[in-house]
Amino acid sequence: MSQPKYPQLTSPSLSIEEDGTPVSGRFGDVYFSRADGMEETRHVFINGIGAPECWANQDSYTIAETGFGTGLNFLLTWSEWLKAAPRNAQLHYISLEGFPLTAGELETALEAFPSLAPQTGELLESYPSALPGYHHHSLQMGRVKLTLMFGEAAKMLSQLRASVDAWYLDGFAPSKNPEMWREEVLDQVARLSKPGAHLATFTAAGAVRRGLAERGFTMRKVPGFGYKRECLQGTFEGAHTELPAEKPWFRPPPPMGTDKRVALIGGGIAGCSAAYALKRSGCKPIIIERHKQLANEASGNPAGILTPRLTIGDTPSGRFHAAGLIQSINLYNHLHSSGHDIWLQERGVMTMARDEEERTRQQRLVSEHALPEEFAKIVDAEEALQLSGLKAPLGGIWYGTSGCIRPANVCNALAEGIEQIQGSADHLEKSGSGWRVLNKQGALLCEADAVVLTNGPMAAKFFPGSPLTITANRGQITYLPPTDLPHTPFSFGGYLSPPFDGMRVLGSTYDRWMDPENSDWERITEEHQDRCLNILKKHQEVFCLQFRDIPLRGRAALRAVTPDRMPLVGPLPIVSAYQSDYVDLHHGRKGVTYPPATYAENLFVLAGLGSRGFQTALPCAESLAAMITGTPMPLETDVLDALHPGRFILHGLRRGPK
Repeated sequence: MSQPKYPQLTSPSLSIEEDGTPVSGRFGDVYFSRADGMEETRHVFINGIGAPECWANQDSYTIAETGFGTGLNFLLTWSEWLKAAPRNAQLHYISLEGFPLTAGELETALEAFPSLAPQTGELLESYPSALPGYHHHSLQMGRVKLTLMFGEAAKMLSQLRASVDAWYLDGFAPSKNPEMWREEVLDQVARLSKPGAHLATFTAAGAVRRGLAERGFTMRKVPGFGYKRECLQGTFEGAHTELPAEKPWFRPPPPMGTDKRVALIGGGIAGCSAAYALKRSGCKPIIIERHKQLANEASGNPAGILTPRLTIGDTPSGRFHAAGLIQSINLYNHLHSSGHDIWLQERGVMTMARDEEERTRQQRLVSEHALPEEFAKIVDAEEALQLSGLKAPLGGIWYGTSGCIRPANVCNALAEGIEQIQGSADHLEKSGSGWRVLNKQGALLCEADAVVLTNGPMAAKFFPGSPLTITANRGQITYLPPTDLPHTPFSFGGYLSPPFDGMRVLGSTYDRWMDPENSDWERITEEHQDRCLNILKKHQEVFCLQFRDIPLRGRAALRAVTPDRMPLVGPLPIVSAYQSDYVDLHHGRKGVTYPPATYAENLFVLAGLGSRGFQTALPCAESLAAMITGTPMPLETDVLDALHPGRFILHGLRRGPK
């Protein structure tokens, strides 16, 4: 069955009038008032939801918006929130945009508001390329969480899991952009609203007022701003239905809240990313690592190349990997600019087309996704040679924002300031609603309110009858001399790093390893080195001649892999309960009511990252932190379902008895 066509985003055709007012040529409407955009936002939206009083005593406050536009509403709300919110509180801001501006266009439009320059600068540093889907960003040292949803309004909102305290309905006027105000969109606004949620909008259109009233909002007209005589405010008095009911097997457990001690078993990229996200969400993470330092195993390779795993068609996997790469690059930029040595070189990765079939597929990927050129572009043989220094007779894809990182430095930067325990965790013991983490001799390593298994292929051993379908794949990399070429990281089925620290890294083999506790995988072999070199020789024969007699130097590690190559993220299901509660799923009966999923109490997993952990661990970690604390989920519902640890149990149940 063919996949749905990947959605494409369209430019709003921004123009700036002589008085500095930004206008959308597509809709023939202004982004903010010609009179005073900042005061319009303050009057209509901030005052309209009852701020700052509405968030003055809240530890967490969620605002959702239809129409991000120039970001002015967000920036002014952020600025005002900092003045009145409790010091340790978090602002969650969710904003929808079907016609996103570029970062350059945002910068131009926002020049009129120098008082917002600190917030504008931080937003622009992390503002994403125009790729459909969810883009999550942690700002203001984690105090402000921004989730941008790029795409069609009703579809984006239908994928959201959140409990919204207040709404800014700020699409262009209903007469100019009726799609933003149609019934399906208003249905989602009501679905996501908490009882008592506030709503503000610049429009006073009767159809909008009646539509919101029919969905549980008590609406009232209030004085407008500027030439607008009236605008609308409302309060939600209906029932909150945050989660879809049709998939109870994916329903998360009740949130634990903040200020909880959360033990992370494993100090690789999974554990360090989870610790980073949990700390910024108000929890107290503790990393338990069996080695004396972090990133000692699969996350300890001296170099890692970031390239997306894109897919043909609109799939959860493709959106997850694209958004994960953007989010990770933004974070690594931030860490690097903060003094951590993260990037190995100037940016860019060359992925060559190895044959005609792959070239056709690459061209289709870039074309169907309408990828921004700075993110990915097709290059011919001549341009590939100029960019990389190596021949690619059929050209390939140039990923301009990607690059090569120092993995161990990333892990240490993420774990900075977080409690660490050096010890070899062996098993868990229940302690009230929490857990005790014990070593092989039964000695206590840590007590915590919750535990997250972040130790890759070893995760399954911690829970008898575990549903974790994870296998171990051994990978061996080879260290090569630091030749002049290629200029950039080069991918060809294997990969070649740029020169650094007196060497290059060539990788990698990929072999199933049946017993992760058998440490023979650590031994470096000439056979596997030759396999790496042979992959390189197949595509770069002349370049490879200089490495015929190199000494045996390299490194091996185990990667944790799942059957569908997607990570496992979320609560740990009780297999017997799934098998009992959902035993007749294979019948496909409609109208059957199933109970919510049953999980091991306060036990979670983040594992199975495969060979792309440094570009997928962060969105996984942010989702896990949101699940534990009960804040808005930063990924689409279908992506969260595709990451759920119980999905392979369900695959078996849907197939039915053998």
